Amino acid sequence: RPRRPLSPSRWRRPPELASPSNQSARNRAANGGAALPASGVTMYQLEEFPDVFADACLRDAEGRMLLLSLYGRDTALNQFVAAISLPASQLGVGAFHLVGVDGRRHFCDVGGADRLAKHSGRLPRQNLFGPLSHLWIYDKALQAPDLVNRIGWV
Repeated sequence: RPRRPLSPSRWRRPPELASPSNQSARNRAANGGAALPASGVTMYQLEEFPDVFADACLRDAEGRMLLLSLYGRDTALNQFVAAISLPASQLGVGAFHLVGVDGRRHFCDVGGADRLAKHSGRLPRQNLFGPLSHLWIYDKALQAPDLVNRIGWV
């Protein structure tokens, strides 16, 4: 005989999640058992690409991007990579603005796209926001030290 699905009145929460005051246990359960930072992470929205969010951006003294950590859907991230790869004459993007939750805008210059490399990964399917990808765009100089000039990034 087939089993009937549980009615909502018979659903039970694990004991560690039963108390609404136990926020850290809920965070660990939602994150696959890993503890989340108590303060949270500040996300910045790319003004020119509203479906792309950044959690880290590292720039050099001239304001050129060295590292950018992005979250978004595959299509939005691919659109951003294509836009920074194209020259301005073909409607490419040479700079963008990161907008924080407080509304402040932070300017970031791409520099030359030929000096950049990328690495991407997908977030687990069982997350709150659906199928998201994580993309790191970084300067190739960050990968290996320049032994001749004795310059390296840590």
